[in-house]
Amino acid sequence: MSARLLSRRLASVALAAGLVLGTAPVPLAAGHGGGPPRMTVTNKVRAAVYKDDRVKTRVKWQDRNTRARTVKVRNEAFAYASCRDCGAAAVAFQVLLASRATDLTVTNDAVAVNERCENCSTFAGAYQFVVAGGGDLRLTRAGAASLRKLQWKVNRMRAARLDPEEAQARADELADRVLQVLLTEVVAKQRPSSRQGGRPPVPTGPAATAELSPGSPPATLTLPSEAGGGVSVTLYRDVDLDPAG
Repeated sequence: MSARLLSRRLASVALAAGLVLGTAPVPLAAGHGGGPPRMTVTNKVRAAVYKDDRVKTRVKWQDRNTRARTVKVRNEAFAYASCRDCGAAAVAFQVLLASRATDLTVTNDAVAVNERCENCSTFAGAYQFVVAGGGDLRLTRAGAASLRKLQWKVNRMRAARLDPEEAQARADELADRVLQVLLTEVVAKQRPSSRQGGRPPVPTGPAATAELSPGSPPATLTLPSEAGGGVSVTLYRDVDLDPAG
């Protein structure tokens, strides 16, 4: 397994500044104050079935907000089945706001294996979202609430006892909804300028949408800024799917 994951490892991706405007910012998970110089964020999930007539679904959600300059991000899902009339699904969701990253390495892998199986079905899905920028990135209150609801729905997949095909369809749907939250509900905390008398500007929330395919390069959008004009937005999304029939 480790050799295959190593061979499928994605190359390092360096991202530019990323901002999306909104209102009432709140942290995504726990903030890290001034931030350490380096940070490694890892999310792994494994589902394995060895007994006949069994179906197992394992899911894991992780979200982080970091201000580290050097960030390594890894998201992995592995599903394995060796039995008869059985199924295994592994789903890993990872969301990261990297406010000040100048050196960002992103790895996203999914591997599904059927070995000596009869009528087996396995699915591994690694869903990874990274927003990188030069400001103090936060979610709006509405965005944070939406993401918490999506986290709950992702975690509910395990209790729902979905077969691998159902798990893939459900995970794909939730991934699209996570993407829309990040495109519309991320804000940057900015210091007020002297011209504003120490008062922060009134933000205007844009309605941004984008259609990104699995494995697509970072999406760069131009959105209205608080002070007028536009800001450069970079969102990295990668979805690695590995169904095994």
